[in-house]
Amino acid sequence: MYSSFDTIKYLEENNIDFRDQGKNVTQGWINIACPFCLDSSYHCGISPTKLFSCWICGKKGNIKKLIKEIENCSWYQAEIIINKFISEDSIQEKKERKNTNKFIWPDGISKEPMNIHKKYLKERRFIPLELTDWYQIRYGMNWGTYRYTVIAPILLNGHTVSFYGRDITGKRGKHWKAPVEKSIVSPNALVYNSDHIIKDKIIIVEGVFDVWRIGNNCCATMTDAYSIEQINFIRKLGINKNLKKVFIMFDSEVQAQKRAINLCNQLSVFIDIEILKLDSGDPADLSKKEVKLLRKDVKI
Repeated sequence: MYSSFDTIKYLEENNIDFRDQGKNVTQGWINIACPFCLDSSYHCGISPTKLFSCWICGKKGNIKKLIKEIENCSWYQAEIIINKFISEDSIQEKKERKNTNKFIWPDGISKEPMNIHKKYLKERRFIPLELTDWYQIRYGMNWGTYRYTVIAPILLNGHTVSFYGRDITGKRGKHWKAPVEKSIVSPNALVYNSDHIIKDKIIIVEGVFDVWRIGNNCCATMTDAYSIEQINFIRKLGINKNLKKVFIMFDSEVQAQKRAINLCNQLSVFIDIEILKLDSGDPADLSKKEVKLLRKDVKI
């Protein structure tokens, strides 16, 4: 809701000292002296998604709550102040998206797999028919821009708004997301499989194949570099789906675990969160038995 609020511009115009690097500052965050306590060393961090948290007094919330305290004003006045510092680029982007309301599949994509698609999926312990029925996946044929790919539609409220593709030949990029100009909503602003959240807990993974392995109540960032918009989307999911807890299960490699910790820090401001660590590999490598135990343990 407030992701396009220009934090630095607001702080500079109001002569509020801040730090964007150094001691106590998480990468991508902006720190100020907390207005809720006697902090004198910039312990109040403002995240890229415009949520704040103080490491001294424990106060946390959205940017509106922080502005209200700084300005000593009403909620209504805080909203007016925030609107003065909303990025014009964000407003224009929303207008453009509103004017696009019908998704059109590019040429060369079919609902029916070729034998090469079936072989690729079966080698990874997936059943093509089940994936087609449950996730509405499609297939790039032997021609066109998306040739020889497995394609996962990205759904939002039951409607396809973009897609994610996986090359099955090993000759091109391993995976990619649809260009913004071919999407109703940018895939960089969504998580995959949000339409299949039916409980009050979810697991967030990195890859679409990880979702296919775990099933309902599992969402993917579809990349190893999640965006601010995705973090904000997860925040909204927490509200709209009444989520009580979010688990993060990224690949076992060191860099993936660092990304998991960073994501955890940003989401923990507004929801109960926990990191689940794998001994090796990624969630897509789990066996049926392991998935069953996982779902039972985290109650999804």
